Amino acid sequence: MAVFIIYGDPFLVSEDLAELRMRVGPTELLESNSHHFALDGTEMDEVLSVCNTLPFLAQYRLVVLEGFLGSFEQRNRRRGRVNRAGVGRTSKWEALPNYVQDLPDTTLLAFIDGPLAKSNQMLLRLKDKADVKECFIPRGDGLYRWIRARLDMKGVSISVGALRLLRQYVGVNLQVLDMELEKLSLYVSDGVISEKDVRDLVPQVRESNIFIAVDAILEGKS
Repeated sequence: MAVFIIYGDPFLVSEDLAELRMRVGPTELLESNSHHFALDGTEMDEVLSVCNTLPFLAQYRLVVLEGFLGSFEQRNRRRGRVNRAGVGRTSKWEALPNYVQDLPDTTLLAFIDGPLAKSNQMLLRLKDKADVKECFIPRGDGLYRWIRARLDMKGVSISVGALRLLRQYVGVNLQVLDMELEKLSLYVSDGVISEKDVRDLVPQVRESNIFIAVDAILEGKS
């Protein structure tokens, strides 16, 4: 059995999960061998039952549990005290780490979550039993490299000016940024995204240009 913990930026988590889905087997068998549970409204016995079921004509059965580790975060923002969130809801799940190592080798169990503290007690309990990946949002030069790498996969490149505009107006919302990169890559004919392309096609930049124009009109600047 393989256990995975993938947490951090939701867009990057979803991409890592998509790669994990590819390990299940043929695409046509993915639906019958892939199960996604949210912690709310799910019983631990239900998850374990699916984990113990052999895959149907595929190499693996993928079981995803979302929000499990996040429910063990320590926080109380308003009163300044540290309490465990959702004690009653999560106490029945505390025994789950005792079962994961006994699941079939044909099961891929993935815990996915948003950002987690290093002190998360369930993360600490599971980290030695799982392949752990924290999905960081790239910052600074790292974001530039991320954009260029995405565009390399799409077969296009980008000018320095266009790169700076995207960073300035779209920021680090990776899902929105990826959608804009996809649109720009389909639009350019010469394989290079220019500053003009970004100004013409990216809504955040266009809206900013409109406000600049209105301000100029009000100030009487032709």
